[in-house]
Amino acid sequence: DILSSVNIQHDCHAVGCQASGVQHIAQERELTMRTRSVIQHADDINFVINVYSLHNYKTIRDALPLHLKHANRFIPQQKETDIKLAASER
Repeated sequence: DILSSVNIQHDCHAVGCQASGVQHIAQERELTMRTRSVIQHADDINFVINVYSLHNYKTIRDALPLHLKHANRFIPQQKETDIKLAASER
């Protein structure tokens, strides 16, 4: 049974994915000369799920294996950064 759906995003920042090519843009099913960058992902195992912004976070969290149930902080020295930001707002 399907209990929920979730949108996940590849964690390009963590593994260093780069724009590796270009793709022609189609307009009305015809390829044009306009292009856009294409990302070649470095792996297929690192993803980001922001469960705290979802209405069904408990269902998703319950489905995750234990080793995936940890919060990642993307800013080094997060606590110090939070304190500085809070102080600047006073």
